[in-house]
Amino acid sequence: QQQQQQQQQERDEAAAGVPVLPDDPRWQSVQRTHAAYLSYMQQLSAMVVSRQQQSHQIVYQQVGICEHWLQLSHILAVFGGPQLTTSVTAAMWKRLTGIINRKVFTRMSHTERCNYDIFIDQLIQQSITSIQQHCSTSSTSTPDISSTASDPGSISCAPSHLAAIAYSMAVLGVSSVELTTAILRAAADSLQQAAAEVQAAVAGDAATTSDAVQQAGAPSSPPAGVKQQAPTAAGVGVCGWGPSELASMMWGLGTIQSCRPDHQWLEDMATVSGYLLSRCQSSQLWGVIWGFSRLGHSPPEPWLASWTAAAQQQLDAFNADALSHSIWALADLQYTPDRLWLRAFCGMLAHRIRSLMAGHLAMVLPALSSLGYKPRAELCRTIIAQVSVRVINVMCTMIKNQDCI
Repeated sequence: QQQQQQQQQERDEAAAGVPVLPDDPRWQSVQRTHAAYLSYMQQLSAMVVSRQQQSHQIVYQQVGICEHWLQLSHILAVFGGPQLTTSVTAAMWKRLTGIINRKVFTRMSHTERCNYDIFIDQLIQQSITSIQQHCSTSSTSTPDISSTASDPGSISCAPSHLAAIAYSMAVLGVSSVELTTAILRAAADSLQQAAAEVQAAVAGDAATTSDAVQQAGAPSSPPAGVKQQAPTAAGVGVCGWGPSELASMMWGLGTIQSCRPDHQWLEDMATVSGYLLSRCQSSQLWGVIWGFSRLGHSPPEPWLASWTAAAQQQLDAFNADALSHSIWALADLQYTPDRLWLRAFCGMLAHRIRSLMAGHLAMVLPALSSLGYKPRAELCRTIIAQVSVRVINVMCTMIKNQDCI
């Protein structure tokens, strides 16, 4: 029966114009290993075909326990279609990042890699279909976060799903103008709604503060450096946009760079993210500013001042990636923090100097030069020593590879 199914699939692919790949024993072994999983998915589909909502929940659970990309491909082949929600396709992308890495990818045979590319194309088309089918109808209403937390597969479309797809595409090195455009269009409405709520909340807080201060007979202007917080539930954010969603979306879009958002989209993103900067973790902080830098959009100066204030509170948590990407983004946006901030930054840079690789140093040094800041002599000597170590490592690797050749 399996051989008949495989032969029928080959005939269908040939009729659809899919190129016939040469026999590959390694790929055939992989197919045999996961053939039983395909049969299981087909039986599962027959069991839940009449109960659509439960089907989405079951598929979502199955995606989370997949151990090979071919299992995800089987799920997509059996359950794919307009009825598949964005939450499930986002879960597929997210699970794929936990399965595929450089080591796994290099071990793929040529035929397996070709089939993997076909699966990625199919997943892209399914994601576009799901976003267009479900996000257009749910973007005007705020998703029920409480139900999402208890059962993430029950929500058809939410900002977290769009951000997860963008982030996973960047991690996997997948670029698609059509899918990126669909993500931007689906996120535009919820971002606009979130920005409106943020502006209303800021205006309401300002009016309340002004009334309270006037009743007390004190000046109405707030103290310098005080940042007002969004009146939202902890961990929820605004209209489904929280620190994680903002950072994942901006880092993903900035890394992919296949399609640049329009000016209004970026302005709304700056409004929402600026309101939540103080709630961002160190990895989220640099992900947001890195995304703005890569997309060529400079947020307003108050946003950048709020970002540096939030970053200064968490500098001790900045790793090599956060330090190098943050200072590079600030230099690219042509924003120079005050010298006390730069001194604190360089102090953390000295603390993390041994973890800085060649790529990190190649970002930090030009950035500090562009900002016009010269670190103290001790730090300069430390940086030069670290550069020497990395250069020697590169030379040793080149010599070793030459000997192998």
